[in-house]
Formats: sequence, structure tokens, C-alpha cells
Amino acid sequence: MISMPYTISIDNTRTIEPKNGDEKYTVYQVTVRGGPIPTFHTMDRRYREFESLHTRLSSNIAVPQLPRKVLLHRRSAKLVEQRRQLLEVYLNDVLKRCQQQTVMPEELGRFLQIPPYDDENQLNQKDRLEQDSYDDEMKNVLEHAPCISISDYYPWNNDNRELIVDSIISGLMCSMYDM
Repeated sequence: MISMPYTISIDNTRTIEPKNGDEKYTVYQVTVRGGPIPTFHTMDRRYREFESLHTRLSSNIAVPQLPRKVLLHRRSAKLVEQRRQLLEVYLNDVLKRCQQQTVMPEELGRFLQIPPYDDENQLNQKDRLEQDSYDDEMKNVLEHAPCISISDYYPWNNDNRELIVDSIISGLMCSMYDM
């Protein structure tokens, strides 16, 4: 743990299209300013890195709620901009809470690449290799059990088909948006 007078901003976003054909993803350009010896540096972070930080920090300190993951229209310019703003507020709130304690958790120092945690190649390489290995393992694994099953023996007709489809869609929308 180290003391800190830092400020954080997320100034920009970029969409990355992997060369191996994997799905596009967004990175957030996090800028850190300040410190005992005034510094300025920028790093790209994916949303899943924010999730990982949140999980590690929440076991040590009270952290604000992380902006939710979105399933639909996640690359729309409006949504990306909204998430950028919310992630900036999130990081600044975490930083403010840490400044009130006058120390910075090691996890946050590594995430923000603040000395003595700024050597990303040495300190974060193991974390990234572990995360990449886990991601490769989980790529083809369902994250949940099937929740809806409709058998072929059900007597379909136009009246009950619409009712069942409407009920399923309504239930899914309610669960996604906490209605």
C-alpha cells in the first residue's frame, strides 16, 4: 500500500478488432495524473479488467457499484460513451474512498500502473496469462443452465403460440432490466 494524490480520467475509447477473428471489443483509455513525483501516463483497459479489479477490491474495501454489463447494442456509440463516463465516475469514487483511508490497495496500484506497481510486464504478466488461460477455457462453456424448454409434443396453435412467446419474452425482458 502506498499514499497517493492522483487524479484519473477516461478520455477516449477504441474498438479493437482482433486479427484472429475473435469478436470486437472496446478498450477505455485511462489517464492517471499526479503522485508524489508528478506523472502522467495512459493505459488501455477492457471492461473485464474493470470487473476483475472490482472483484479484488470488494474483498478489501467498500467499493461503489460497477456499471453493468450490457448484452444488446453494446457497441453503439451512445452506450460506449455512457459506459466511459460511468467507469470514470467509478474509478474516481474508488480513488476517493482510498484517499480517505490515505493508502492505495495494491490491486488498484497495479491496475493504474502507479509506482511501485508500474512495471506492467513484471507485475501484470502473470495476472494476464491467468486471465487469458481462463478465458480460453471458458470460451465454449455455458455460463448458466438452460432456463427454458419447450417440448415438441405441446399442441401448438396460433392462440397459445403467441401467448407463450409473449410470456417468454416478457420474462426475459423483466429479468434483464430488473423490472
